Amino acid sequence: MFTFKQENNDFSAVAGKISEWGRWVPTPTRVLTPKEIEHGEKIVNGPTSLKHFPHPIYEITQDFYGITLQAFIKNPDVSFKIQSRVESLSDKGGPRITLFHPMIDAGTHVTDLMNESLIDLQLQANTDLVSIFDTRKISSSELAARISKSLKMIDEPLEPMICLRMDVERNAHFYQKLQVVKDAGLKVINVNCVSPIKYYDNYLTIGKFAQENDVWVHMSEVDRTWRGNYQTSLMHFLAYFGVSSFAVKQSRFGPGKYVKKPAKRFDARCLGHITSEEHGKKYGEKLACDCFVDSGKSRSDFYTSYSGAQILRSALAVHETNCSWKEFKIFRKEILGSNGKGYAKRKDYLSPTFIKVKGIDLKTTSLV
Repeated sequence: MFTFKQENNDFSAVAGKISEWGRWVPTPTRVLTPKEIEHGEKIVNGPTSLKHFPHPIYEITQDFYGITLQAFIKNPDVSFKIQSRVESLSDKGGPRITLFHPMIDAGTHVTDLMNESLIDLQLQANTDLVSIFDTRKISSSELAARISKSLKMIDEPLEPMICLRMDVERNAHFYQKLQVVKDAGLKVINVNCVSPIKYYDNYLTIGKFAQENDVWVHMSEVDRTWRGNYQTSLMHFLAYFGVSSFAVKQSRFGPGKYVKKPAKRFDARCLGHITSEEHGKKYGEKLACDCFVDSGKSRSDFYTSYSGAQILRSALAVHETNCSWKEFKIFRKEILGSNGKGYAKRKDYLSPTFIKVKGIDLKTTSLV
């Protein structure tokens, strides 16, 4: 059984811990994905270990675009293929806490039958958290009925997790669904990442809900960078809306085999994705990261060691996966010390995001 205990909230960010059968995970945190393990396998030329990726939580994704979801419940061949893939990926996650997040078109109506079929998929794949699926068109009363039916399918020690869509225009509708979740006693909420500008009210709502309740809010489909400048590390900004864990969108480094030029590398000191030239101007040769792709290397060494286009793509992804996870551990200490604002002020690439999205100048903490 999973529980979440909030330890402190500061400047709209929440620090807590997830407890599960004797072990606990500090939050906020970065979640590992199969694609990132795949990138790591390219670097080490073989299987990775917990030393390579120390992340305690693991998210499996599956695309259900267009008619794929219909085919999944009607076509045995499609169903078997998807089931086999998810089971294989679940095994690859090892002892980590495992959850499943389907990538479903916003306009797709997830019926009760589809929801039940997806729950069966997760039960067979041995995920620790079992998703119950929301849809934009479903009412709060219909969602309550769906949750009630779904809970009858999920036995301990598995934990039910509600997947709520953030991309609903009416904030009142999103708020009502959160109340349904609260009344049902669910402790884990999975939300999809959407534009923090377009859906700002929904972010405020989920942030307030997270601060007022002992609930684990997990966010999927996160872009690595904010689209306002394609440099700010988006997940580190969205942590200021009460979200406790983040998994990046799987297609962010692709499709394709190569990195866009000039290549941008995540830097925890500024929470930005910056080019080698920008890095040199700001920090010289120091990488300030000891992950397994960086250990013992300078900036020049890094780009020399991973000079091939495909291997550079993997090295950049692996570095960001590990470095951002470590940075969340630092951020957690700042929240516990009630210094969320001070932390944000030290990070060069958070300032423009706070001004643009939240209307806050970090230098004064007054409305712009």
